[in-house]
Amino acid sequence: MSAAAPEVAIVDDHQLLALSLAMALQSDGHGARVVPVARRSVESLAQDATTATVAVVDLDLGPGPDGLPRDGAELLPHLRAAGVPTVVLTGDQDLARWGECLDNGAVTVLPKHERLERLVDAVADLLRGRLVAQPAWRADAARAWKDRRAEREQLREPLERLTPREREVLELLAEGLTVGEIAQRDYVSVPTVRTQVRNVLAKLGVTSQLQAVALLSRARACR
Repeated sequence: MSAAAPEVAIVDDHQLLALSLAMALQSDGHGARVVPVARRSVESLAQDATTATVAVVDLDLGPGPDGLPRDGAELLPHLRAAGVPTVVLTGDQDLARWGECLDNGAVTVLPKHERLERLVDAVADLLRGRLVAQPAWRADAARAWKDRRAEREQLREPLERLTPREREVLELLAEGLTVGEIAQRDYVSVPTVRTQVRNVLAKLGVTSQLQAVALLSRARACR
């Protein structure tokens, strides 16, 4: 493989797939490397990937340094700013999620069950300066993402009215704690917590703790 060959950075915690793709690209005459992802921050991965000509990024990168899941979509703005065309791989079939990736700079999104030859062809097209064929679902994905953003804003707007303490009380209710247990946990009186709960319900425009918790759950699910 020539040292001057265009380089593909593959950012995927699924080592078998990443190595298979790298080997297939190398067999096709393209430089390719698998970016180590274990326990690295998104910022560190982005810095590594932006040195490539083309990037292939998985949306699910497993746990980061803090043990929390990392979202490969967070690399996309960095890669777009660096002018690195990016192919997203994912097992997620959520069309709105795909639309979000396109909106954040991905050239295309390919499911992980796609044939390896299809992945290689998409990357090779980018390396050769060709446009990847526009999939039929692209407009549907953009529409789904637009609807998801509107829904997200509608759900988040009332939650943003809460004070930090009110948000904490709501989250504790969502964990299943009662008013009495919250009061005992935080060393405050039960009437104080009841007042905080009433404020939460009023700001969210709901009439029960169950409805408030349901609203929070929907907002969390509407990523």
